[in-house]
Amino acid sequence: MNPLTWRHDEAPAPASQNRGAVFFEQGGAPAPRPGFASARCIDGTLQVELTGAPPRDFMSRLLDRAMGDGNYHPIEVGLFFVDLRENAIERVRAFRLEGASGASLAARRRLATRESGSALH
Repeated sequence: MNPLTWRHDEAPAPASQNRGAVFFEQGGAPAPRPGFASARCIDGTLQVELTGAPPRDFMSRLLDRAMGDGNYHPIEVGLFFVDLRENAIERVRAFRLEGASGASLAARRRLATRESGSALH
């Protein structure tokens, strides 16, 4: 699933749709970096292009060396942190609309529309 569009298709999402990458390797409070990475799913694999260089501490550089160049698995949550956080907040809000019995039909339709581009029928 594309973490910028929340859809299962192969349509690309430009970096301008990225609400913010957050890197925890930095000292101090991390600040979101909007537009840091684009995203596109191709044959079930997320393809990412960065608009800048992510900060890398010693442990991150060790992982980079072990996993190879261009493998962003160690920082995948950070690349889309704000988008992931906002999606989680939206899902909890939808769940709470109807309590523990599940989200209302309207809330499920909103989520389904955002994720797939089509409403539930």
